[in-house]
Amino acid sequence: RASLTEAELLDARKADELARARLASLIGTAIGPDVPLRLPAPAPAPQQDIESRAGEQALSVLLAEKQFELSDREVDKAVGSALPSVDLVAGYTREKTTDGLFGAGSVRRDQRIGIQVDVPIYAGGGTWAQLRKSKKQKLEAELRLADARREAVLTAREAALSLKAARARTEALERAVKAAREARNAARTSYEVGLMTIVDLLDAESRLADARSQLATAESGLLLARLQLAASIGRLDTAHLPLGHGESEADDS
Repeated sequence: RASLTEAELLDARKADELARARLASLIGTAIGPDVPLRLPAPAPAPQQDIESRAGEQALSVLLAEKQFELSDREVDKAVGSALPSVDLVAGYTREKTTDGLFGAGSVRRDQRIGIQVDVPIYAGGGTWAQLRKSKKQKLEAELRLADARREAVLTAREAALSLKAARARTEALERAVKAAREARNAARTSYEVGLMTIVDLLDAESRLADARSQLATAESGLLLARLQLAASIGRLDTAHLPLGHGESEADDS
């Protein structure tokens, strides 16, 4: 059993190193082994507020809104190309001429100011075809924006439910670790007074180790659920990542 546990520990350390290397390649910052996993739990927000934020602040929604704004401007541009244009024009020229060997000549100055009106009469249908195309693209962008909002709300709802389940599992495993620790302590006391064998004590230690392992997995799942929820409502930034140094939990041996 000790050899099997040692092999599992080596595999876990290898997976941890690979995960830290992958994270460092994504964020451009090396992650040390002393970085704490746990983050402060955010205040729970009502489900309606979460879905409202997702529909307004999710990254996919913001991108779709920008595409819609661009398509709306393209429509205005197409409409403007089909309308008459009025420009204010002004000009000034100075021309000097000489006549003969003695430099006699004249200077001519021209000044003009006016209004220039351009009226598109015939463009072969290209102007109106471009306008219809721009309106169609605007409609498509509007539909994509509506789809992005619906998908963002659904994603946020699923992330909130996953966070709730992960939190409940973590709390249950915390109670399981506490119970396993008390059972281990009782087994150790019984072994010391001769009421239990070393096998009973080792079994209690094994159950405590299993409970701690499951709790660690649940805590990482809870952290991931928090990050996914923050990403779904457009609030994910470096403050949500465990990149700083903090106090680690005291090991309860």
